[in-house]
Amino acid sequence: MDSRILLLYTQVGLYFVFMIIIGLITKKWINTMSDFFSSGRELSMITMGLGLAGIIFSGATFPAISGLAITHSLWVASLYMWGWAAGILVFGKFFAPAIRRSGVFTLPEWAEVQFDSRTRTVVAVATGIAAFGALFSQVVGLGSNFTALTGIPYWATTLGVVLLCTFYMYAGGFWALSISDMSHMTVIIIAFVVTMLYLFGAVADPVEVLTNSPGAESRVSTFLGNSPDDFLTSFKFPSLASLIFGWFLCQMGCQYYWMRAVGGRSETAVRKGYYFAGIIAILFGSTMLGLFGIYALYMFGEGNVSPDTAFGMIIKSLPTGFDGLLLLALLAGGMSTFSTALLGVASPVTRDIYQRLFAPNANSAQLTKASRTITLVVAAIAYMFAQLWKVGAAHGLAFMWAFSSPTAVILLLGYSWKRVTAKAAFWGELMGLIVTTGWYLGGLSDLVHPMWVGFLTAFVITVVITMISKPKYYAAAEFKPGVPSKVSGLAQSNMEFIQQNQDEQFRKAMRNVMRPCIGSERYRNRIEKHHNETYTVADFMFPHITGRRFDDVVPERSAKSAKALRRNEKKILNFIREGRNSLADFTDNLGIPAPVVNNIAEQLEQDGYIVRVRYTGIARFNWLLTDKGVAELDPLNADEICLLNCGINMNQCKILTYAKTHPKALASEICEKMNLSRKEMTSDLCYLVDHKLLIEVGIIRRKVSISEKGEGIIKLIDNLKSGNKGGDGI
Repeated sequence: MDSRILLLYTQVGLYFVFMIIIGLITKKWINTMSDFFSSGRELSMITMGLGLAGIIFSGATFPAISGLAITHSLWVASLYMWGWAAGILVFGKFFAPAIRRSGVFTLPEWAEVQFDSRTRTVVAVATGIAAFGALFSQVVGLGSNFTALTGIPYWATTLGVVLLCTFYMYAGGFWALSISDMSHMTVIIIAFVVTMLYLFGAVADPVEVLTNSPGAESRVSTFLGNSPDDFLTSFKFPSLASLIFGWFLCQMGCQYYWMRAVGGRSETAVRKGYYFAGIIAILFGSTMLGLFGIYALYMFGEGNVSPDTAFGMIIKSLPTGFDGLLLLALLAGGMSTFSTALLGVASPVTRDIYQRLFAPNANSAQLTKASRTITLVVAAIAYMFAQLWKVGAAHGLAFMWAFSSPTAVILLLGYSWKRVTAKAAFWGELMGLIVTTGWYLGGLSDLVHPMWVGFLTAFVITVVITMISKPKYYAAAEFKPGVPSKVSGLAQSNMEFIQQNQDEQFRKAMRNVMRPCIGSERYRNRIEKHHNETYTVADFMFPHITGRRFDDVVPERSAKSAKALRRNEKKILNFIREGRNSLADFTDNLGIPAPVVNNIAEQLEQDGYIVRVRYTGIARFNWLLTDKGVAELDPLNADEICLLNCGINMNQCKILTYAKTHPKALASEICEKMNLSRKEMTSDLCYLVDHKLLIEVGIIRRKVSISEKGEGIIKLIDNLKSGNKGGDGI
């Protein structure tokens, strides 16, 4: 065997072994379906950013951008990646934090939170098709490129890639995907930089190539270059409109762009992770990839290079070792996108179809097993499609963009317009999906790209039906939202809070003194009932003690008329009092799916106990207590008052205390020590990190250490505790 080929196989083989090791390590970190599909919400900014960038740095993107530099111009090729980067930056600024705050795990689940369950079903179908198109086209692209460069049969190369990716995804789920993406992007960045430096030194410097390459006067000196005449006005692909807006619509409506936001440690980590991905794409994926095409023209001549073979010819021209490095970059990019798409299909199938329809009462272990099984089935179907239908990256891109656009419509409208109705969203999504499918199968893509047809259909239908159908309660003209209480939660000053609770404790003590202590139990109960339901002489003479006045704006509710709040409703009120007022906080602490929790919260709002901060944008997933909600809160003991005065609850106090004695403690370690679920821990850690009481470290696994401010809180609690005589002990 040729030494060059032997070294090439060795490099690829070692990389495959490394991927298998990642799968075996991360398998130990998977305990629940949440761990399998969202890494237990532990992704750091770096992990998230590299993972997101790995989606666009696919095996199809490298030859596509290099080819655009030849068929159009260097700057049009750069626009391909700039469009993706711009979309991901907008997504990170406005939508990713909202996804994290909503507490959902999948895009279809968000559709149920915002609209209803049937909209969730049709969105699950649409996003599954979108991700599956990318999935099997990546198999085809990887197999074709690897076969062309090594001579290994197509069926064997595709089988090898599918088996490898499926193994580490089956073992480690989203954890394996996140860590492997870090290694993929590291290989890609190193390969690109090393190859460029080699080309600069061994072939020619960039100025020489950009000036004297064939067609430089058009491909380099002008923006449009050799682009078709209708490039600026066309709605086909590629065109200016499609390159600018296509990626944005795809990101809005495709599940595997949502998965990253779901798995973030906090909203801050999510936002920065998306920004980081956009920066990586611009630095290493736009003009740099286009330069490969220009260098291929300079090295081999105009008539000897085609758009599809330019990148492969660069690989073959590199010396031994360098060629394997760039081939690994191509392989890593394809594996990254394949693995992400695999999980992007498996997660909605598992959570939005299997769990809802076939196993609503399944426990965590059963759902984790089902997640792995469905991942295997999806991978097997993708391999069969790749053997029967050998389409390239263009078809995969058409799938993603076309079937993501109707979902993007209802997301954008639901995010910015509170009146959008569930009926409108359902029919807009369904008809957009049907029209897109018909347009695509009818071969009309040469006229207008299907994404524009799907987008326009869904938009028009959603808007029209919204205007003629009944909206949700909060968009109805007769709905009057409650007024946030001025004394609830942590918004008030510490002194006011202390005074409030001291006054309440004093009043409670005086009420007990004034109530009868002699006579039969039946007599005492009748007196107590009379006191609760009637304005008495004691209330008239001592209102500062009893706390009841004749002209109270909100009189105390009688025992007969009071609505008994259920356990979870009371918990939600208490979460809001403690400052954990987002839907993600409720979902993580209650261990209940986001749609169910959202229904509970909306019922509380309709009953006047809580009020939503806003009805559009990020803050639509946050609530505040009203005075009616404050009246339903359970009384606090002295220790709880002390902690709440410091801005934390009992669990958070224990976390701070543990972190003080165990610097850089793993989040999973704290979970075990405190016997908390991973979701509960995530909610408390996010709160403490956001309030700068903990310092977050760890690129892969989440580690925390107490901050100077956190130590100050512990000291304050100790000081307050020393003067606390009636508490139960912190």
